[in-house]
Amino acid sequence: MSGEVILYGDMMSQPTRCIVWFCKLNKIPLKFENIQLSKGVQRTKEYKAKMPLGKVPLIEHNGFLLYERYLGATFNVAEPWWSGDLKRRAIIDQYLDWHHGGTRIAAQMIFAKVMAPAQGINVSGDQLKTSIGKLEFALDTLEKVWLKNDEFLTGAKPSVADLSAVCELMQLEMIEYDIFKNRPKLEKWYRSMSKVEHFQEVTAVFQKVSALFREKNRSKLIIEITTIKHWYIIRVISNRTKTEKAS
Repeated sequence: MSGEVILYGDMMSQPTRCIVWFCKLNKIPLKFENIQLSKGVQRTKEYKAKMPLGKVPLIEHNGFLLYERYLGATFNVAEPWWSGDLKRRAIIDQYLDWHHGGTRIAAQMIFAKVMAPAQGINVSGDQLKTSIGKLEFALDTLEKVWLKNDEFLTGAKPSVADLSAVCELMQLEMIEYDIFKNRPKLEKWYRSMSKVEHFQEVTAVFQKVSALFREKNRSKLIIEITTIKHWYIIRVISNRTKTEKAS
């Protein structure tokens, strides 16, 4: 299908990076309109006329506004990033459905540790511990379910599912959260995806901001995350031990 694709987004946004990466890999013409979230551009009257929810990314194609981020069907993208094979596409869709309540949980951690303090929002210790528990479960699911038998999330080759997951998980680099501990398959997969064409280009803005943030907050963040994470692990082991004794 012809026609220019206009993407309204912010390169600090996970799904925005995913779309840009996907388009570059598949040579889909793309015009990028920068919607700076840090400056509140997404809340302006002009932008909300296009996207009433005030979120990014937003795709505009031939005058049609799309809130979703996948262009595979529209541009007939072939293997490996999308698939004409109904069975493989079903597996890709299956991951993408899980992604929003699974891998996307990483966003809660970034909100709690980065966005909330910047906006003067208080996040309680219990809320943070709950987010950590959900994140650890999601990471274990990636390791033990999605990567159990294959090198990539939906099979022997990467797809848009892998692009989406990597763009999400890399957010955790800002707070130096160790997603690879006891997860060798996840680490191998992540290293493989970081070598995919256009990765450095698409993540350049995020990497720069992330490095500056880590340098400014390094000692405080490591102490807090390590302490909370260890508390969570100890609590789980303790509960499991009690359960085993009870049985």
